[in-house]
Amino acid sequence: AHEKGIPIVFIQGGQGMEPYHAARCIALRPFSVMLWGGSVSAKEGISLREKAVSDMQIEEQGRREISPESCHLINGHQWIKQGFVPVSLIAPYLCTRCSDTPYLAESHRSSDRKTPVFMVDYPVNSQPDQDWPVEYIAESLHRLVDKLAEAGGRKPTDEELRQSIKLMNRGRKYVRDYVESRGWNKEP
Repeated sequence: AHEKGIPIVFIQGGQGMEPYHAARCIALRPFSVMLWGGSVSAKEGISLREKAVSDMQIEEQGRREISPESCHLINGHQWIKQGFVPVSLIAPYLCTRCSDTPYLAESHRSSDRKTPVFMVDYPVNSQPDQDWPVEYIAESLHRLVDKLAEAGGRKPTDEELRQSIKLMNRGRKYVRDYVESRGWNKEP
């Protein structure tokens, strides 16, 4: 896909993928990158143990560079940095997701990688009685869409973005309905 000009965008994980899909980009979360990079970097004929050791070395290298407190998903960042996984843009939301978010955001900002970086600011405190967070998030989404277009995606209209959000919300509703129908949402 990357070789055919479809932008691949590395995201933090946890945020909705609506703007990325609306811009005709492929959004990859750290786990997907970790699996992809691990398969691309594997050498023919190595044993499963050798592969596990290789993956642990990548993980430890990432922890040395970013933080010893980083989770195992740090591998995804290393695969990108080492060029095993080509990405057109690194564009995560800056919102609470896991303990790695502050470390990785700083790494994205200060590393010597050549991939463009855009941090989508997202206020943590929703402040439901205030209007500014909604306006601020809308501005952030518009800036993100501009960056996705610069990376080779297309710039969706507000209506196309809205339709992408509706489509994803419909999918989320189907999953919630299914979970409820199976009784999986009940406390044990």
